[in-house]
Amino acid sequence: MIARVAVVLACVAVLVALTRTEHAHRDCDRARSDLYLVAYRVLPPAREDPALDTIRTRCRGTDGLIDAASVLLKQGRWAAATSFALGATRREPDSPAAWYAVAVSARTGNPALARSAAARAARLNPLQKPPAATPTKARRTTTKKTRAPRRSSRSARGPQPRA
Repeated sequence: MIARVAVVLACVAVLVALTRTEHAHRDCDRARSDLYLVAYRVLPPAREDPALDTIRTRCRGTDGLIDAASVLLKQGRWAAATSFALGATRREPDSPAAWYAVAVSARTGNPALARSAAARAARLNPLQKPPAATPTKARRTTTKKTRAPRRSSRSARGPQPRA
């Protein structure tokens, strides 16, 4: 009898643990989605900070932190992006993607950190192309517009007989 009660209690404990994990996973996915929707101006900016807090506290692994760093980089928030990327390296120190995110996000604010992170990412994954040492600026190329020579009406109709 006692063994059956112990088995039932163990099953209930496993069920509770799995339910909590599922809720955390769902919260993480919702926060990541909200973050992208705020970035694309579908949701109001007031939803960004709660989404970032949820990603930082509820998401397991590094994917959520790297996604948040990517969105923050696109917004030009280098320091916040570096903070999230460094959080990813603390969770998974052997993740080349996390070190790559640090290298990209720290280029502007902390070039030394960017170089060391790029070197670490290259050591962890030698097949991955290292990020550029400095951010590339978009250059506008101006080209002189040339028009194709106009065809005369005579040449458009084909050769004309000589009179």
